[in-house]
Amino acid sequence: MCSSDLPWVMPGAYTVRLMAGGESLVEQLTIVMDPRVKTSRFDLEQQFNLAHTMYDQMLQATKALHEITVLRDQLDSPSSKVSHKAAEDLEAKLRKIAGGEEGEGGGRRGGPAGPATLSSVRTQLARLEHSIENADAAPTTSQTAGAAEIAKPLPDLLEQWNQLKSTDLKAINQQLRNQNLPLLSIDTRIIDHGVEDQIEYGDDE
Repeated sequence: MCSSDLPWVMPGAYTVRLMAGGESLVEQLTIVMDPRVKTSRFDLEQQFNLAHTMYDQMLQATKALHEITVLRDQLDSPSSKVSHKAAEDLEAKLRKIAGGEEGEGGGRRGGPAGPATLSSVRTQLARLEHSIENADAAPTTSQTAGAAEIAKPLPDLLEQWNQLKSTDLKAINQQLRNQNLPLLSIDTRIIDHGVEDQIEYGDDE
């Protein structure tokens, strides 16, 4: 398992700022290309632009998956006050949007191909980004087309999740509120992001 990588940055001058404990530390640094690499700047920019786009898309999927993880943990908790029927109905919708809780629908190699989910889209984007950045070269035509094809379902999946939050989740919380019971939350600060961000590339590394 490996977490998704940040895109390689372009050669150039950068300012790094670290903020902690109310203090800000600033450092200047310069990134230079390995002199053995003869790839043109134009090709490197193409690689960076595509990788950065894919990384941003993975972040969108990951943010939603974090929220869904928090929600599922509450629904599965022995102390949950949500009715069994309501929890089952909600999980059925979450499965279509996010995939299964244990990585089902994650797009693992050799697994059955099914409808796209946030998990499968994120995993496939991570694999392709990893492949694109394995070489100091512009992405191939097939890689560029593949990235667009993989990301195509993402906006609709994110919209489905937003709709679920504004309808199903809101309705359940209203019922809990009427009974003076704790509401369901999607506060992602309570999860272990280091674990939740793990993505299996499925390669030989």
